[in-house]
Parts: sequence; C-alpha cells; structure tokens
Amino acid sequence: GAAEGLKYMLAVDPAKFNGGTVVAALGQAFFSLSVGMGIMVTYGSYVPRTENLAKSAGYICILDSLVALLSGLAIVPVVYITAGPEAMGMGGGFAFMALPEVFSRLPGGVFFGFAFFLLLFVAALTSAISILESCIAWLTEEFGFARLKATLLLVIPMSFLSAGYSLSQGAMDIKLPWFDFTNGVQYLPMNAVMEKFTDNLMIPLGALCFCLFVGWVWGTDNASKEIEASGHSMAWKRLWAFLVKFLAPAVIIVILYFTVGRGQGLS
Repeated sequence: GAAEGLKYMLAVDPAKFNGGTVVAALGQAFFSLSVGMGIMVTYGSYVPRTENLAKSAGYICILDSLVALLSGLAIVPVVYITAGPEAMGMGGGFAFMALPEVFSRLPGGVFFGFAFFLLLFVAALTSAISILESCIAWLTEEFGFARLKATLLLVIPMSFLSAGYSLSQGAMDIKLPWFDFTNGVQYLPMNAVMEKFTDNLMIPLGALCFCLFVGWVWGTDNASKEIEASGHSMAWKRLWAFLVKFLAPAVIIVILYFTVGRGQGLS
C-alpha cells in the first residue's frame, strides 16, 4: 500500500551507497538549482542591489529541497501502488510511463492527467526560457543585439537541434560520436550524445569555471564586498571562501572523473 511506497522512498540501504550515489545526488542538485548553466548569474544581475543575496540563496536551497520532498511524498507512494517498485528506476521516463498508469486508475484521472501534463509543459517552457535568457543577455549586452533579434538568432538553431533530439529517439536513426575514457569513441543516438554533452561535460565544467573565476580570478574578497553592497553583512565569509576556492572545485573534479572518465550519467 501507500505505507510500503513511503517506506520504499525513505529507506536507507548502506550496501547500495557508492560513488555513483553521490554523483547522482550532486547531479540532482545541479539540475534542480540550475547550477553551472549561468542562469543564476544572469538573473542575479537583474535583482536590486538592496537584495540580500546570501539570504535569498539560502531560501532557494531550502525551499527547493522542501518542494522536492513534498512532491516525492505525494507521487512516489501512489506510483508504487499502481505500477510497482520497478517503476521507481525509470528516471526521465517516470512522468511519461508510470504516471499515466496512475491517472488511469484515479477517479477523474483524465482531468488530473491533462492538468499535470499541461503544467509539466509550462514548466519545461519556462525552463527553456530561463536557459535561453543567459545567451540572450550575452548577445544584447556584449554585442548590442536587440532582444527580438537575439531571440530569433538562438531559437532557430535550437529548434533544429530539438527536432533532431526528438526524432533520434526512435523515428530516425541519427547518431553522433561521443568519447569517454572508459568506453572510448562510441556512436550513439543524437539525443544521448546531447544529454551526455550537456549533463556530463558542460554543466559540471561550467560550475568549475564559475568557482575558479570567483575564487581565484575575481577573488572571494571582491565577491563578498559585492554581496554585502546591499547593506546586509555576509555571515560565514571565511567558510564560504574555502568552499568556493577549494572544496567545490574538488567535488566538481570528482564529478567529472565519474562522468567523463567513467562514462556515468549525471542525470
């Protein structure tokens, strides 16, 4: 029943804990908080200077984790009852394979299913807009492009890439080369290569570049002064500086070892 599903979700099995578990957890943090993509940097530049950035960052992390936990408590037990424990390992296909089975068994499931996937579409659309904003800001601020021109310049090639991504999942045999140090050169479907390029390489590499820039190029002292320009003092400055300069880069390098070195997926 639901209790078994809840127990399944909250159960801790030390025997299954390994490096892959840590990488998967860190990968979830990367995607959930949009770390390494430049999104937070872009939107952070739009907030007023009076905003307490350190406090806002703390709220974002806490609320993001809370929403994820509440979503899991709402969905996982129901899916466990209707689709069984094997549905728990579907990854990205969870919403499209397990949840339709759940909605088909619920009273008014057609309505709830339609509402859920409509909201999922809106979430995907807003995520795409937020990711695109970093590139648009770069074109408009560095090269003086109008926002409409910059948007069209980016949307057109992205539409072709998106079409290739979708078609390569079954409709067309589109394959591209991919390399990692464990498996060597592989020819994989376009969607798999795009996921590996972004998830395994670009996102952790982007996060590493941010840490190196803030910690060693711009400097944590200058970054702290910018954060405190709002008039709010920044607690734990030394700890934060240590994390940005040493611990975070070390962790990201470990992630790159697993993703690029051993070919393990981040998402």
